[in-house]
Amino acid sequence: MKTLQWSIFTIIVVTVLLFSISTYFNQLDQQYFQEHQQELTTTETIINPDGETTNYFYADTPYTITYKLFLWAYLFIPFILVITLGIRYILSHPPHYFQSLIIPVSFVVLTFILQAKNIYAAVGWEKSFGIILVSLYCGIVLSLVAIINLIIASQKRK
Repeated sequence: MKTLQWSIFTIIVVTVLLFSISTYFNQLDQQYFQEHQQELTTTETIINPDGETTNYFYADTPYTITYKLFLWAYLFIPFILVITLGIRYILSHPPHYFQSLIIPVSFVVLTFILQAKNIYAAVGWEKSFGIILVSLYCGIVLSLVAIINLIIASQKRK
């Protein structure tokens, strides 16, 4: 049980920390863009036989790369951590298959809680799209751990 609690605690700490850092840099990025929108925006007007089309191009802020780095870290590090800790738990406790699923389930619940603000703030199709993306992400993690742990548990029983 101690291994299970430690695994869940590790996942919660890493996920919340990476989410908080990426959210912080996202807010800095948006705030900087709002304050320097004129300097960061360039336009290109294309004249067609049908009329004019204006394309807008936006330069990165000083926070864009850092935000993207932590966003990708938030998406992949907890994902890999959940799979690794789930496998590690089932290897040390082969008869406890359903207990091994507590690790990805706790991650799924945490992910929906963390993303709730973003999903709630979205409007229209963005809200539906956000729910679909978060559900797919969580479903993939849960399915992978469930399948891998089932294979390991069945092989350990033989």
